[in-house]
Amino acid sequence: MQFIKPGININFIGRRKIAFAFSLVMILITIATLIYHGGLKLGIDFAGGTVIQIKFDSPVSIADIKSALATMNIRISSVQEFGAAEENEYLIRADSSVSTGNQLPLKIEQAMQQATSQKAQIRRVDMVGPQIGKDLREKALLAMFFSLLFITIYISGRFELKWMLSGVMAGALMLAVYILTIFEVSIPFLMTAALFVTLILFWFLELRYAMGAIVALIHDVAITVGSQRC
Repeated sequence: MQFIKPGININFIGRRKIAFAFSLVMILITIATLIYHGGLKLGIDFAGGTVIQIKFDSPVSIADIKSALATMNIRISSVQEFGAAEENEYLIRADSSVSTGNQLPLKIEQAMQQATSQKAQIRRVDMVGPQIGKDLREKALLAMFFSLLFITIYISGRFELKWMLSGVMAGALMLAVYILTIFEVSIPFLMTAALFVTLILFWFLELRYAMGAIVALIHDVAITVGSQRC
């Protein structure tokens, strides 16, 4: 099957300004969306909190589920259907960590039965403390930054034959980031600043391929994140 026929000539370079304008609009929409929603919507692994998966014999009202958990002083951030509609399973997310003692599932089942008049079955209760979530966020940011640096080393060496220059620059940046983390500098601020410094260095050192790779990754990830928050 042939989708692109021979002889087709599309002037992509000539229309690059249209593509630049479209990308800029999408990135601005992403920034506005993140500001409007108050930042990224992080999962329990990074934000901390509690996830409860519960199953009923027949459909129940989400309002009844919330009222049942309110009697247990569990602050709910969201309740949504989980899996196929006929399975009658719900995923409950709580902002704060809830004690996962042996009695917690039983207490939730009892509260649900009183509020919904149906038997409930707790499938799982996952809890992540706020400090653990913070540590995971910081480690994820560090891993992303270092992986970008290693990608740029390979690209600069493979396509521009500048192994030494890119390696020395990346090593200096990693050392600087490591030293600043010892002094407990805010990781999100540190990563943002390091990323801007990296792009500036690539520009002055004329590591064009490496800079293009990082800009492309930032562009794609930013638009993807923005579309998830719309």
